[in-house]
Amino acid sequence: MVDKSKRIIILLLTVITILLVFILYNFLLKPQISGYVVNKQLEGYSMAINQIVEIVAPPRCEPLAIQYGDFQNESIQIVSIECYDLFSES
Repeated sequence: MVDKSKRIIILLLTVITILLVFILYNFLLKPQISGYVVNKQLEGYSMAINQIVEIVAPPRCEPLAIQYGDFQNESIQIVSIECYDLFSES
């Protein structure tokens, strides 16, 4: 009888431990990991935009072709408004 009750207690403790790990992961760790990924994505977007602005804005005033699409077969030309007069004259 003692062995059977010990097994039941160990089984219940194991189930409770598994449930606690599941709850902790879903409500504490997963949101932090997702938040970290989102923050890094936003940081990457900001870096890309800053590099684009650095290239197209005065004093460099270089047009920038950005390719997009599934096969990179479409492109868009980005030119700063301040530099538009330089390109429209030539």
